[in-house]
Amino acid sequence: MKQLFSLRRITAGIVSAIANYPLVIFFALALGTQSIGLVHAEESDLFDEALPWMLAQGMGISLFFALHTVSRYRKLSRAVTGGILALGIGVLYLIGYHFDYMMSMAREETMVLEVIGYALASHLLVAFLPFFRKNTLNGFWQYNKSLFLRAFTTILYTGVLFAGLSGAIAAIQELFDVEFTGKIFAYLWFVMAFPVSALIFCAGVPLADDIDALESSSDLPSGLRLFVQFVLLPLVVVYLCILYAYMGKIILSWTLPQGWVTILIMAFSVIGMLAMLLVHPFQQLTEHAWIKVITKNYYRSLLPLLVLQYVAIFTRISDYGFTSARWAVVAITAWLTFITVYKVFFKGKNIILIPSTLFIVAILFLIGPLSHKSISVWSQTAKINRLVKTLNLIDAKGKLKVYKANATTDSLMGEIYSATRYLNRNHQCTGLEPYINFPTESEIIKEMKSTFVGEVVAAATVEAPAPTKASAQETLEAPAPTTAAEAVAQKQQQDSLVADTTTFATSPSNGRKFDRYDRRTAIRSLLSEQYESFGIKEFDSNRSTDNNAEIWIKPEQPQVLIPLGGWTKSYPIQVAYFYNGETITVSEYLNMVKITLDDDNQNIVLMIDGESFNINLSELRSRYLKNEGLYVEIPNKELVIPFGKGKTAGVLVITEMRWDKDIKKAKWELQDLSGTLYLK
Repeated sequence: MKQLFSLRRITAGIVSAIANYPLVIFFALALGTQSIGLVHAEESDLFDEALPWMLAQGMGISLFFALHTVSRYRKLSRAVTGGILALGIGVLYLIGYHFDYMMSMAREETMVLEVIGYALASHLLVAFLPFFRKNTLNGFWQYNKSLFLRAFTTILYTGVLFAGLSGAIAAIQELFDVEFTGKIFAYLWFVMAFPVSALIFCAGVPLADDIDALESSSDLPSGLRLFVQFVLLPLVVVYLCILYAYMGKIILSWTLPQGWVTILIMAFSVIGMLAMLLVHPFQQLTEHAWIKVITKNYYRSLLPLLVLQYVAIFTRISDYGFTSARWAVVAITAWLTFITVYKVFFKGKNIILIPSTLFIVAILFLIGPLSHKSISVWSQTAKINRLVKTLNLIDAKGKLKVYKANATTDSLMGEIYSATRYLNRNHQCTGLEPYINFPTESEIIKEMKSTFVGEVVAAATVEAPAPTKASAQETLEAPAPTTAAEAVAQKQQQDSLVADTTTFATSPSNGRKFDRYDRRTAIRSLLSEQYESFGIKEFDSNRSTDNNAEIWIKPEQPQVLIPLGGWTKSYPIQVAYFYNGETITVSEYLNMVKITLDDDNQNIVLMIDGESFNINLSELRSRYLKNEGLYVEIPNKELVIPFGKGKTAGVLVITEMRWDKDIKKAKWELQDLSGTLYLK
């Protein structure tokens, strides 16, 4: 018992972790502290500001684990070690700055790829950096085996600690009538997930001074072999059977493979390669000769699947060009091909090559002429230029002509619009330069100030009509009118919710702190004006232009004022596209906010923390249908729609919505909507 629980051993482990990996513990502690602070504050603006830097700090945990280990293992001087660590901090700052820029300009899909790429690179450094230019394969395997097992131990310890302490807190609350904040479990989780887990992990990894001794180690845990034999290898066999059966189906039906097969092949490859690495030393033992046979045949089985992978991905690329996600698949496939060829044809035994070459691929994917941005911009721009030439959109003076709708070529214009929208939303260009340029920073700021003025708390400083006797809250919770008189009275109360938007030019704007949603909205607005001036728009390939009509409903003036009512939370709705009945997620933190269409595609349904609010828009459209045209401008207050039920109250401020009508069906359907949702 004394050996099992020793305060001296625990203290020594904590001291050792802090002494050997000070920056690792620092970044883990910083992450835990910031996470708790964000949960406590419940401020979305703080979350937006902190997230890119917190992501960079998370990568600092693995980066500085590798740098601390190498510095001690190579016995570098204090000056050299200090220089390396300072360089590492500089790299982390650049990564955080890059993430901050990406979050304000690019869509989440591209941001996720960037985060995965940098996280992968930083973790791979931990695996191979201490063994760079050292031919110590057994030491490399033993070291990474220890890290792998320590990671599992850390997850087990922190999980049990969190569950046990959570139970203790719950017991105190119930037995002693002690009231804790409802956030206490979130606080506890962040303490366990970051500083405590970092201490547990660092306290049990091999010390740098002991790495050389690992080369002569013969420790081969039977539990690890059993995990591979009875967990990983059966999974590999399942994936292999599915993929080869699918290959047989393709050959028999002589059809092109589906793009989704690439995910299965990569999953099979990753799980299989992990299994082969974990049992690498066992194949040298006579009693486990079967492992050597499986390893050889595994890499051979990959060859036909890689051919299938190339066919699947390049089928998509030939149709739509390279995007960041497709280039990521190509990069991983190229790396898998290299490793497979090395293992099958050259009988490669240098397993250090696996993480080191994958690290190189990750860096090339993120930075330089082979980065996902460079390849995507080149590919999509080339596609746009080719389509512009096909449509003959350049006049004799070398200027871009205005495109006029034509049923035979609308699909090509739809491809141009799709490609240029991808570029401006992900890579800060349009592909139509110099005819259409991505907005400059000064243009973006000017647009934000001119279209959205003042904070919620600043609304009181804006001149507004005096409210009626009923308060805004009473208006929101009022039942639906049953008579014409009640309808008029409720309309008057609704009008009192918002200031007179004709005074927007004199409203204060310098105090507003714009977020990434404001930036994206401003960019989209500036580009939309340019696209519309050249007739560049999206065409639905499933609908005939001749058989459909559309209207865009906008406010007469920009919706630049916050509605009265003391709102404390705002959620921008950035062009919610309701194609195929999709549910749009507006927010996943503070409040869970989603938006979708009703069954008739006429009105929207707001879902706030699981509660539904029906917003009638079809009546509004019908009222102004006599003004039918491409754009219909209506009074701003018509697009300020209060709603409420129980303790939830809010206002939806619409800045634009688009309706399509199928002439044959004589039915209007809401296609997309933009605006801002305000809650208390």
